[in-house]
Amino acid sequence: MAKKQKIRVKLRGRDSDTAYVELPGHEPKAGIVAKMVCLNDVVDNFKGPRVNLDFNQDGVLIGIEILVYGEE
Repeated sequence: MAKKQKIRVKLRGRDSDTAYVELPGHEPKAGIVAKMVCLNDVVDNFKGPRVNLDFNQDGVLIGIEILVYGEE
């Protein structure tokens, strides 16, 4: 049986307007994110909160940041 890995969700910002999903294998330390892709810049006519995909130096998705400030 494979070892269970946990996904962690952290809320931050004033009134918890930002959520960060830490995927398994993510080590929350400065400098771990080597590349960030903003989903809003990749998907034409994207409607919704700003969504950033964080990748490590090996190109592995390690986290997803969702920013909802200013959204109605």
